[in-house]
Amino acid sequence: MFGYAERSLEIDYPAFLASHPDLKRRVEEVTRSAQQEAFGQDAAKVIAELQRRIAELEQSKVSTQSTLSNRESVATEPTPDSVSQSHRQLLTIIERLERRLTMLEDQMRRDSAGRRLATPAQKE
Repeated sequence: MFGYAERSLEIDYPAFLASHPDLKRRVEEVTRSAQQEAFGQDAAKVIAELQRRIAELEQSKVSTQSTLSNRESVATEPTPDSVSQSHRQLLTIIERLERRLTMLEDQMRRDSAGRRLATPAQKE
């Protein structure tokens, strides 16, 4: 009785198995159905078609890799114009940030001065 979990737990074991099919058995069924579809045609035709498709995919992979490597090599070699343009853009950004910082500092000084003036008036 201890060796049979389905008896000790009072589970309707056949119904349980029907609702939870064996994964290994399901994989085998899918494989068999795929083989039956493939063998409906001539096996040599299927193999030739698969080999042709593999060759196409490999060729596509090689062309994609060469295109990507060409783009990377072009992108990694900066021209003097692009370096100077980037430098100018950075300087422009730095100047704008300095102006903004100065404006914020001035505003803080005015706000703190305004608070100092308002504080004695509130005490009286």
